Amino acid sequence: MDARSAAGKLDGLTLAQAEVLRMVAAGLTNEEIAARRSTTVKSVENMIHRIMTVLGVEADHSTNTRVLAAKVFINEAGEPGSEARPPA
Repeated sequence: MDARSAAGKLDGLTLAQAEVLRMVAAGLTNEEIAARRSTTVKSVENMIHRIMTVLGVEADHSTNTRVLAAKVFINEAGEPGSEARPPA
């Protein structure tokens, strides 16, 4: 699935997931995200996996899922540093 067809799915994210996706879109590493959220890297990895599921982003050998997720965020919410819309 490309970023365009996944756009609009941000509404399915929790506020915490939207925050993590914003950080992914801004280029932060899992370690940096974990530090900012006062959690473990494993927790961040699990959340990112759930985000990818909600967005319908699937991994394959030619696709970087973090880049696809960032593209979804940017298409839906605007600039990587901007706030994502809260879920409906």
